[in-house]
Amino acid sequence: MIVSRHCVYFGLLICVLSGCVHQTQDKQQANQAVKDKLSAKLQEKLDQKTSQRTAPDEQAITLAASIGPTNPKAVSDAGDFYRNRFLADKRSSDANKAIEYYQQFLQLQPEHLNTQIVLYDLYYKLHFNNQVNDFERLSTQYNRLPEQHRVYINAPETAEAYRILITNKKSKQENYQQSKLLAVKGLQRAPRSSGAYILLSNILSDEKRYAAVISLLEQGLKYFPNNALFMEYIGNAHHDMAYQQSCEFEDQQSWQRAVTYYTQAKQTKPDNTDIRFNLVQSYFSLNQRQQALDEAKQLYQLNSSKNSLIDVIEGYLAIGDFSTAYEFMEQKKQQYSSTFSPRVYAEYLMRMGKWEQALTHYQQHTFSSDNTNNLYSSLQATMVAQVVGSSWRPETNLKASANNGWQKVLLNYWQGKINSHTLLNTAKDRCEQLEANTYIGYRYWQQQQYDEAKYYLTAATNTGIPLFVEDAIATQLLHSIPQ
Repeated sequence: MIVSRHCVYFGLLICVLSGCVHQTQDKQQANQAVKDKLSAKLQEKLDQKTSQRTAPDEQAITLAASIGPTNPKAVSDAGDFYRNRFLADKRSSDANKAIEYYQQFLQLQPEHLNTQIVLYDLYYKLHFNNQVNDFERLSTQYNRLPEQHRVYINAPETAEAYRILITNKKSKQENYQQSKLLAVKGLQRAPRSSGAYILLSNILSDEKRYAAVISLLEQGLKYFPNNALFMEYIGNAHHDMAYQQSCEFEDQQSWQRAVTYYTQAKQTKPDNTDIRFNLVQSYFSLNQRQQALDEAKQLYQLNSSKNSLIDVIEGYLAIGDFSTAYEFMEQKKQQYSSTFSPRVYAEYLMRMGKWEQALTHYQQHTFSSDNTNNLYSSLQATMVAQVVGSSWRPETNLKASANNGWQKVLLNYWQGKINSHTLLNTAKDRCEQLEANTYIGYRYWQQQQYDEAKYYLTAATNTGIPLFVEDAIATQLLHSIPQ
């Protein structure tokens, strides 16, 4: 059958009138939808491949650099590859390969500043770690950098100072003196670089010159206002200044300043557990018990170590929440069995007022390897035995040793060789006053002279030293006095 041209035209006309065009458009849209779907699947596969892609292959990188030695990008990529591997694994062979490619790149683009800085940084790290001892090469590269940039980059003298401290066989004093001089010179050459500040502060701290550490790093904070390490080190210096006292709780001003700097450092590095641990200790030292507990709980969530566990228990004990302290301790006892030796466990139980249980663990302590013949352990175990009415007297079984003048005075009081007035007059700081008032109050409590006991035990709790076990003993004895 032959169809005339007129018939075709007529058919097309009918199609238009009857919706064929719309069908064609619908078909095109459907085809486009299929294409879009296929495209999406293809993109998904490409994304998967990209996410699964590993680091560039070493052969491919070096081949590209060898094929195109005059291609700056290929050579630079090869340098970056080996530099990143060196930073990850600290192998000097990778650093040397990176140096080779960066030097090749600088022959092509000698004024490229970033590569000059990266090359110097590699020299610095190799010298710092004593993997390559080439101070002249390090200094030459440093001097190539524009002067306006050098002030921000750790000077060669700083690397040399670190190397001497790490590797030199001289005496510690000689090392410190030589390193200190180099670090000072490095700081003079690069006053806006952090390395010399950190090095100098470490040396000064080891020399117990804490005021100098604070002064140095506060100056550094003018250039590095958000440097968490500087803030942490200043906090540590205030912390160590407080510990220079015979009783570390005397210097409340230093503890308050430590809290200020640790808090600032925590804002910059909230996951740093060292900063948080020191902040907890500072709160305890300021008798800010609830703040210490709150911070300790956050620390334990970040790092469930035995130290952070102890802080949480200490925090609950400090605020008087003995039931939660006990529950928390029991939950973690198996997990941290080495933390809870018989003596430590007995001390916690005593502080919670669980005297009978404490007695059992103190008795275990006398036969354990943890038995340190400590005067305080001996006296506390005897107190527990007397409170529960036991005839056991560990003070005669344990050969308690008094390690200093104050402990000898305390032992003399316990043995009846001096009276309470002599003991109190000998107590020269808050720590000794807490202990004296606690043991005097206990004697009156034991003799049922409750008014006198209340007077001395209240004086003990008012010293505000929650980390001392005597604070908890005095609190427990006060609660047991008949109303």
